[in-house]
Amino acid sequence: MLASRKPDFNVADPDRRRFAAAMRGEPATGNLVARSKATAADTGKLAAALCGSRRLDPATALRLAGSRRLDEAIARAAGLRIVPSAAGRIERLLLCVPTKTDNGRLVVSGLHKRHLRALAAALGARRDYLIVCHPAFTEEIHSWFAGIAGVSIEFVLSPRFAFSVWARDASVALNAPFGDQVLLESVLFPRYEDMAVADDIAAQTEVCVLQSGLYFQGGNVLGGPEITLVGQDEIWRNTTRFGLETADKVIAAFERAFGTRIVALGHENTDAYDWYKAGILWGYGHQPQSHIDMYVTRTGAIGKTGREIVMLGRPGMAKKVVGHYSEVPELDNPTIDGFFDATEHELWKHFEVRHLPTLLTRNALAGYAPYAEYYYLTFNNVLVETGTHGPGTRGTVVMTTYAEDSQAFGTDAGLRRELEDASEAIWREAGFDVRRLDGMEDLAWGTGSIHYITQSLKRGPPLKRPRRCT
Repeated sequence: MLASRKPDFNVADPDRRRFAAAMRGEPATGNLVARSKATAADTGKLAAALCGSRRLDPATALRLAGSRRLDEAIARAAGLRIVPSAAGRIERLLLCVPTKTDNGRLVVSGLHKRHLRALAAALGARRDYLIVCHPAFTEEIHSWFAGIAGVSIEFVLSPRFAFSVWARDASVALNAPFGDQVLLESVLFPRYEDMAVADDIAAQTEVCVLQSGLYFQGGNVLGGPEITLVGQDEIWRNTTRFGLETADKVIAAFERAFGTRIVALGHENTDAYDWYKAGILWGYGHQPQSHIDMYVTRTGAIGKTGREIVMLGRPGMAKKVVGHYSEVPELDNPTIDGFFDATEHELWKHFEVRHLPTLLTRNALAGYAPYAEYYYLTFNNVLVETGTHGPGTRGTVVMTTYAEDSQAFGTDAGLRRELEDASEAIWREAGFDVRRLDGMEDLAWGTGSIHYITQSLKRGPPLKRPRRCT
């Protein structure tokens, strides 16, 4: 069975009344409840731990341990900043390799194995990998990197928990000026047992873990040197909590936690209730998809306007390429494209926006998936890095493809190749070398792709002034 990563919209807003209330910005819960205060003994223990593991002097550690916003205080004290989504070469990458039981035998999914091997080949030499896996598979996983020079692999053994392949959701990666790597965990993350991944990493490596007081999912956060993009759903999910009573307070808290300015993407889709209930749109009502990394991509490249280029996936661009907004006949109309208008309007305030095709489809992948699902073929959920360019290029894009499994999945291979070729041309026009991966429609069915099964823990320094692209 494939693993879907959509939030459960029916749980978040089970009826039209609560949906309408959410769109008006009314509280998601009832009365505000103040959180309990830690005892002096608890504070002392925490201070001692901080002093030993965070390189802080005892007085500073004690003060931070008593802070109402512990994660934000540590982030400020240590100068932590979010790892950019595009700027710099990827130097260390987190991967999660889950297992499943097949006829009573523990195995790694054949599709996951193929995707991760293709990723390793596309990224090439001189990379460090941190890989969470069951201890029985370290030797096999090591063989996936055979023949790739300069690769370092550090395994984090997790024999008990049922974690997923989606390495990005449960935490956000931060870096400190002195080189330490930090995973900032959301206040909660109830999908599978992914909330244990960061703790396993902290127990077995030098990577630090901080527990945030904020709710977020990593796919709804795109970091940058000066601006970090956050999906509006995350702002709504935090608003009205204790100390976070307004959207402005939530945004300020995210700015303190990530060390950059925050721009929220999304708007009120008050007339789209039925689309969300049907699973055509995903999320809590403010975004066309539940995670912005499915349709927004930072590039780190400077465009004609002197601003960073951001790629925005739009069904309207798919219409230009293949003549369809959607493979689903009853949804093949401009309405679906209109849900991306507000995101484009907001992005243009800060960036130069270019379009990639994204096509809505619905499929059960000829039985590879347990049921038919609405999902997008996206060319935004990719890995981008700058500072690795060859002659005439600004950087590298590791891009998803979909046509490879068309025969097995019963999908239109010709249409998918047209989308792939057009997307590669758009990326090349922006100054990037493009490396294609294998077919990943199984991940798209789960509303993810290559960006979502990775977490960049460390990037090399970006160029002082990124080259202007044509």
